[in-house]
Amino acid sequence: GALINTILRRKLEREEKAKEQQAETANKEPNAITVFFENARKHKNPIIRVLATIFYSIWMVVFMIGAFFAYIIGYIAA
Repeated sequence: GALINTILRRKLEREEKAKEQQAETANKEPNAITVFFENARKHKNPIIRVLATIFYSIWMVVFMIGAFFAYIIGYIAA
C-alpha cells in the first residue's frame, strides 16, 4: 500500500505540509501592537485617531527600514 513513485510521494507530502501551514496561520492571533493601533484608529475621539495614525505610520516606516536591512544582509550573505 506504500507509494513507490518518489516524485508523487514528495508532491503529496508538500501539499499536506502547505495545508498544515495555512491552517496554522489562520489560527494565529495578530500582534498586540497592531490590534491596539487598529482599535485606536477607529476611536470616536478625532485627536486619538490622528495620534494613532501618526504613530502607526512611524511604526510602519521603522518596520519597513528593518525589513530592508534584513533583505540587504540576507542578499549579501547569500
